Amino acid sequence: MIEKIKLTQTTKQNIFWLFLSLIAIYLIFNLFAYFELNYLLEKRIDSQLKHEIEHIGNVISFYNDTIIFKNYDEFTESDMVEVTATPFFLKIYNSKSKILLESKNLKKITHFEVKKPQNFNEEYVFVDSDFYSEELRTGFRLIKNRGGEPLGIIELSTFKSSSKDLANTFMLFNLITFPFFLIVFILLSYVLVKKSFAPINRIIGLANEISASNINKRLTYEADPDDELGKLKNTLNSLFDRLEYQINEISHFSDNASHQLMTPLTSLKTEIEYLGKQSGFTIDQKESIKVLHEQTERMISIVRTMLILSKDSENCGCTKSVFNFIKIIEDLQKFYNNSRIEFNYKGLIFLRGRADYFTMVIQNLIDNALKYSETDKKVYVNVFEKNNLINISVEDFGIGIPSEEQSKIFDRFFRGNTAVENTTGYGLGLALVKNIVEKMNGTVSTENNIPQGTKFIIQLEKVKLD
Repeated sequence: MIEKIKLTQTTKQNIFWLFLSLIAIYLIFNLFAYFELNYLLEKRIDSQLKHEIEHIGNVISFYNDTIIFKNYDEFTESDMVEVTATPFFLKIYNSKSKILLESKNLKKITHFEVKKPQNFNEEYVFVDSDFYSEELRTGFRLIKNRGGEPLGIIELSTFKSSSKDLANTFMLFNLITFPFFLIVFILLSYVLVKKSFAPINRIIGLANEISASNINKRLTYEADPDDELGKLKNTLNSLFDRLEYQINEISHFSDNASHQLMTPLTSLKTEIEYLGKQSGFTIDQKESIKVLHEQTERMISIVRTMLILSKDSENCGCTKSVFNFIKIIEDLQKFYNNSRIEFNYKGLIFLRGRADYFTMVIQNLIDNALKYSETDKKVYVNVFEKNNLINISVEDFGIGIPSEEQSKIFDRFFRGNTAVENTTGYGLGLALVKNIVEKMNGTVSTENNIPQGTKFIIQLEKVKLD
């Protein structure tokens, strides 16, 4: 009993192409067999004609325009006297193409004429011709004397009916059995595709059993590590290793962020709210408390967003909406109000993503640039279009990033030796930048600035509004 397989688009295509391949092989084989059979049957007829012509040549000789018979029995055989199923029609010509002898069966048919070849490059020449509804195969032999001068021509013909009938019977048999072979080829294609996909389906089934709750489980399918199935198994197991590592990192990030960020921020917010309810503060002091409360709320909102991103990377909606990036730049100019920061941009620029998330990206880069630069050093935020991409660079002239640490700076919780010595932090900002930018189908990279400092470059697709 053939086990059913799900006829997906891939399996249908494989069955279809395998079926076509089998049909093509079958047709090519039968055409080859048909022409080869015709060729072999024609060679057999030629061999028979050659054999008979040799016998005739051995029992006659030419003297002027007459024929001398050494043995006349050769010409009294039934195939030369009657028109049988396999007759031989004989004509013997002199050197001037005059007929000297005809077989008796030629008197029983009319208009029998075969065109003789003009040149005899070989001892025997064979030609095909039509005689009413029949096909003839005719052999010619040029008889020469010892001096090489032509004495006459022997012409011997026979029907090709028997050989043609055999070839036609072969072809008819194949046409009759062709529907049967179609069914066989369909079933064979189905079975072969099923067998070839069975190991892959087995691997898919094992892979589906692995989830976040049992991410430590691995594929145990037995396969040669050097063949395709073995490589597929090893690749998937390697992928699960990386996923397990990332899930552990996310879990570690969540725990650390909750304890190290949310707890002190919540306490700070509570204390600021308590101060805001007290009396005795001047107007300037109350304004300061208000600013502190707003900034604390903003920081809590940022941390909560980071936690959401770390726990569920699919729920950010970073490609579903469009925002005006220049509006973000203008808001940041007002927010920082810092002469150290120089913004360079022009025109309207629209990007696909969430404005609040991308604001966090630019703000993180600017904060880092200010943090790791001296107070008299400028920070440049440049926005320009190149090759249909929006390039956003944040440049500083601070302490820079050692080349051996540049490949690690986007890892969560990583802080370089220079950063640890000069500032405080958790090593989360750049990880968040990369996370959000990649969800927006963009890229972020870093390079050394000249003569010192760091340049971060973000590339994103520009949204064209009609």
